[in-house]
Amino acid sequence: MQRTLLEENTWRKRPDCASCGLFKKCLSPRMDYSGEGKKKVLIIAEAPGKEEDEEGTQLVGESGQVLRDILEKYDLDLDRDFWKINSINCRPHSGGSNRTPTNKELDYCAPMVINAIKKLKPKVIWLFGKTAVRCLYRKYFSDLSITRWRALCIPDRINKCWVIPLFHPAYLVHNDKDENLKAIFEHDIRYAISQIDRDPPIFDNEEARIRKLTNIDSILDCLDNVLTKQPEYLFFDYETTGLKPYRKGHKIVSISFCTEEEIAFSFPLDYKDYWSTENKEKIINLWRKILSHKKIKKMAHNIKFEAIWSKVILGIDVHPLHWDSMLCAHIIDSREKFTGLKFQSFIYFGVLPYDAHIKNYLEGNPEFNRVERINLSDLLQYGGMDSLLGYKLCLLQKRIIGRKKKAFRFFMEGIKEFIPMEIDGFPIKEKYYEEENKKLEEQIAKIKSYLDKDENSILFKEKVGRKLDYNSPMDLGHLLYDILEYPKVMTEKGNYSVDEKALSKINIPFVRKIQRLRKIEKIKNTYLAQFLRESVNGKIHPIVDLHIPRSYRSSASKPSFQNIPVREEYARKITRSGFIPSKGNQILAADYKAIEVNIAAVYTQDPSLIEYVSDSTKDMHRDSALEIWMLPKEEVTKEIRFFAKNQWVFPQFYGSWYKECALNLWDMCLDLKTKSGISLKEHIRDKGVKDINDFIDHLKEIEYIFCSSLNLVGIKF
Repeated sequence: MQRTLLEENTWRKRPDCASCGLFKKCLSPRMDYSGEGKKKVLIIAEAPGKEEDEEGTQLVGESGQVLRDILEKYDLDLDRDFWKINSINCRPHSGGSNRTPTNKELDYCAPMVINAIKKLKPKVIWLFGKTAVRCLYRKYFSDLSITRWRALCIPDRINKCWVIPLFHPAYLVHNDKDENLKAIFEHDIRYAISQIDRDPPIFDNEEARIRKLTNIDSILDCLDNVLTKQPEYLFFDYETTGLKPYRKGHKIVSISFCTEEEIAFSFPLDYKDYWSTENKEKIINLWRKILSHKKIKKMAHNIKFEAIWSKVILGIDVHPLHWDSMLCAHIIDSREKFTGLKFQSFIYFGVLPYDAHIKNYLEGNPEFNRVERINLSDLLQYGGMDSLLGYKLCLLQKRIIGRKKKAFRFFMEGIKEFIPMEIDGFPIKEKYYEEENKKLEEQIAKIKSYLDKDENSILFKEKVGRKLDYNSPMDLGHLLYDILEYPKVMTEKGNYSVDEKALSKINIPFVRKIQRLRKIEKIKNTYLAQFLRESVNGKIHPIVDLHIPRSYRSSASKPSFQNIPVREEYARKITRSGFIPSKGNQILAADYKAIEVNIAAVYTQDPSLIEYVSDSTKDMHRDSALEIWMLPKEEVTKEIRFFAKNQWVFPQFYGSWYKECALNLWDMCLDLKTKSGISLKEHIRDKGVKDINDFIDHLKEIEYIFCSSLNLVGIKF
């Protein structure tokens, strides 16, 4: 196993203050941990703020008081019952304001945190905020957003304790009007408190449970044994030469599996020239019998992948498909970037990612990876870990899924339908897309030639000393706002905005050509390039998944088949005209027509919802627009209704919240006009909504009315 961040820093017993230098700029340098720790809980926060630096201890400012007030409700005292330390222990600030610590600063200060953990031996560690998560886990995970990590109780193998990441109370202070956030934070604190007296985690030695088989007789005996014993469950995993098996040359390089004995077996199948043709066929024949054995329930992490490779490469239908641990992870918790086996293995079993030394080989070019360059022993060890941990995860999920099991079964049926759909693919006219691609290249060249000769490009080159980069927001912003002095439009981060909305306010031929160039380049590089890249023998085979969107909808990738232009006529015609029906079939279109609302009406039996779906004279999207913009019915345009539908009604049904909806509506709709020509910006100002903060407060009330009137409070779709 690779070393952990804590192990990497144990050689350095003291923080590297000389390299850091923060101690020179604060009142309380090298702030040591504090608190009595009666409950054996260590809190790791971000860094000292102004008040903490002045008083020489942690969490005494406004955010600390928020935490203290909540803990007091549960008869807990921050100073008596907890130890407290920061991820870095000198105040980082810029111009007198607190700032987020850098990764280097976290490295310099890591020994202080490590030594405190070793000395105190906490039963539980609470990590407050993203920086505290970064402090422990940034070497192993790229996405450390606190929304991904919050309220997980992670078994820490190094310190033999539980680790629970939480929002930092400062986040509440900065969002003091957000009642939802306050409720979530207190809910998470209650959960963290409930884990204080939990027994210490128990860890397995997974590496000792892996059997790497490289002898033909041992492999055949192992597979025969499976067929003889007929275990109820078999978790299996493939290492393959790519994501899709359709292009010539793809192979299943190795196979691993785990059964009820919780021993994982891993062996090569088509690894280089390892087997003779005869021996490889012997393995495949036995493996086919296992895959099709009706009494052995098959499990995998993304079972659709293994099923498709089994069908295309081995010519066998896997049956029965019983459990997909990736899909189940999504049903249990739909957070983004949550379902991967490495992350699931860490949060449930404390196993740190074990793929660092082979990860680059598994990526490669878009079609073929370099899996066969991995040392065979390493490859089999990796596959064995996948199968063992996947099997353990399946068993755990069966215990914790509870009332969501029916939903999981429903989604499993969906996965089974996607398997033949992916394999069949969609026929396309490759020659048509190649010809259109060339035409678009010619158009792009003409537009760029026009732009190069335009007086504005020439002016930019005179002022800056180089050619204008049309795809650079910095270059374009500098030209339009600094040189040409058009009214500046800025992004939230304070940069020049040159998106479609910003450019639409500058009505000159040069900008219109830029907009045209962007549209054509997007058609060519985003859509046509995908179709041509993914086409195999005149078909594309999009990967269709049910474990990605938080809304529990399906998603398609390689190519993004659910994101083909439809509203813009030129893009729609070019991108969609190359799809053709397979022989004996026709292409049909169907609109499910407010299916989400219909399902909600059935589920809740709410009279208002039932009336909306059964009365054709009623319009939920229009009525929402009336509430949002405080308009009379006759002033709602199609565009205003469209944004009410897509930036309010659907997001609300799928678990969004008023603030996010408010920001999107504010950004997208203020320049819209009512039927009588009045801008929404002027109209809502007359209604007392002066700025975005007023609008957020207004949407908060609308959300309560919307959810209450439709009986959606507490319903999650």
